[in-house]
Amino acid sequence: MKGITVPTPSTRTRPLAFITGASNGIGTDIARELATRGYDIIGTGRSDSIDTVAEQLRALGATVYTVRADLRGLSDKRCVGPGGSH
Repeated sequence: MKGITVPTPSTRTRPLAFITGASNGIGTDIARELATRGYDIIGTGRSDSIDTVAEQLRALGATVYTVRADLRGLSDKRCVGPGGSH
């Protein structure tokens, strides 16, 4: 997993949502709804479908940052949490 760089709050023009499980199910539904409401998205997912969902969200006008991670396990939680290196 590699890190992402997100613009700082002072340079952002749209609200930003962090959505776990964005690669399927209710997480995808929430991400789509927020994208239609003008949010940019940081989405995590453990499957390759996170890339497909990201493209769909971009088509709705959102800037999307993806993190492929399985947040059921502690090691990936450390990667996306405060001080995470990935």
